[in-house]
Amino acid sequence: MKIENIKLEHDLIGAINSRIRSKDVDWNNAEQVETHMKKFAREYPKMLVDELLEK
Repeated sequence: MKIENIKLEHDLIGAINSRIRSKDVDWNNAEQVETHMKKFAREYPKMLVDELLEK
């Protein structure tokens, strides 16, 4: 694996993780967490493509 690929993968993981950790979610409220994660799961493919296109 090339170093560029490893850096891209690391950047993608960081960008996606920051989107998962929304400040708008009360992480102690199971219902809010469940709703947020379902929304994230639906939007994940688009986020991944957007991040790749930005690189």
